[in-house]
Amino acid sequence: MFWRDPSIVKGTSSIWSVMFSVLAILVIAWIIALNISDPIWRWSVAGIGTIVAFGSPGGLTCLYWIFSPRFRKQHRAYRRGGPLPGGPDAPEPIRIPRKQFHAWANGAMKVLHELPPLSTGAKFRLQLTDQPIVSADVEDLVGKLAEMQRKINNEAEWEINDSKDGQITEWDRTSHACFVVPTIQTVNAPKNICDSVLFMVNNGARRSDLILKLIIAEMDVAVARWYMVLNATWNTSGPMATALLATMGMTPEKKAELERQNGNQA
Repeated sequence: MFWRDPSIVKGTSSIWSVMFSVLAILVIAWIIALNISDPIWRWSVAGIGTIVAFGSPGGLTCLYWIFSPRFRKQHRAYRRGGPLPGGPDAPEPIRIPRKQFHAWANGAMKVLHELPPLSTGAKFRLQLTDQPIVSADVEDLVGKLAEMQRKINNEAEWEINDSKDGQITEWDRTSHACFVVPTIQTVNAPKNICDSVLFMVNNGARRSDLILKLIIAEMDVAVARWYMVLNATWNTSGPMATALLATMGMTPEKKAELERQNGNQA
C-alpha cells in the first residue's frame, strides 16, 4: 500500500490487526453464549470463549501491549527489524561525539601512512648482518614511535577543540566492536608498541634483535588491523558503513589508492 511505512518489515503483523482478530473471537463467543437459554451453559461458553481469546498468542500479545510499556517498545522495534518482543531489552547504543570519532579516524589514517615506512626501515636494518642490532637501534625506533603518538594526540586534540560539530553518533555493540574499537587500537598503536617494549625490557628481555622483531611485528599487525577495518567498511552496505566512510573522507580515489598500497605490501 502506498501509505505503508518503509521501515516496517514485511511479514510482521500490526498490533491493531491482532487486536481486531481477538475482538472478533470474543464477539463470536459471546454471540453464541447469549443465544443459549441455559444460564450455566451460557456462562460456561462465554467464559471458555474469553479464556481462549485471551489465552491465545494473539490475546497474550494484546494483554502485554496494553499493560506493558516495555513490550510496546519491543514490538515497535521488532516491526523495524529488531528481535522478537518478550525477550531481554536490546542494549543501549554507544554514543560517541562525531568529531571525536572523526579525530580517531584521521589519527588511524596517519598511523596507516607513517608506520609502514618505519617497519620497512627496521626490516632493512635487520638485514644488515654485518652490523649487529644494538639497544641504540631499538631506542631510536621507540623514540620515533613516541613522537608519532605525540603528534597524533596533539592533532586530534586540536581537531576536536576546533570543530563546531555537535552531532552524536550511535553505535550498536557489533558496529562498535567492528569499527570503533579497532580504530582506537590503531590510533594508539605507537603508544601500545612502546608500552609493550618497555614491559618486556623491564621483565628481563635483553636481546635487541628480538625486541626489534617484536616492534616490527606489532607495527605490521596495527597496519593490517586498520586495513581490515577499511575493507569491512567499504564491503558493508547500510547507513552505518556509509557514514563511517564519509567520516573518514574515504572517496573512491582514496579507496583505490589504499587497495593498491595494500596489494603492493602483500
